[in-house]
Amino acid sequence: MSQGPATKKVTVGLLGARGYVGTELIQLLDQHPNFELTCAGSRQLAGKPVSDVVSGVQSSVVFENLGPDALASKEIEVWVLALPNAEAAPYVAQLQKGEATVIDISADYRFDDNWVYGLPELFRENIRGARWISNPGC
Repeated sequence: MSQGPATKKVTVGLLGARGYVGTELIQLLDQHPNFELTCAGSRQLAGKPVSDVVSGVQSSVVFENLGPDALASKEIEVWVLALPNAEAAPYVAQLQKGEATVIDISADYRFDDNWVYGLPELFRENIRGARWISNPGC
């Protein structure tokens, strides 16, 4: 039985990949059939393969030390910012120049009217097609 044509995976860049949330996202993305982690930013782990740091991950991605200016050279469809609170602004300023969807996991944009509050139980229709999505928090 033949399968249909392979669907193109959505490319994902992850900033703050070394932390707990970043590590969990790496594991989820590694197993997801529709997403492909193509960039993982971490100052402390720069140069190390993701598969050497995150147990069970098959990704060939190598951690990079990415400043905001480096984002423009990446062909990423979705950026996830898993940065500590109050550190996303310079990255967001750079990403606003491009076309990527941005999901901020910190509290930085949670109450910003220019961002969609990413709680699907309440705002599923607003999230669909949104480009700027803020994390609902804990």
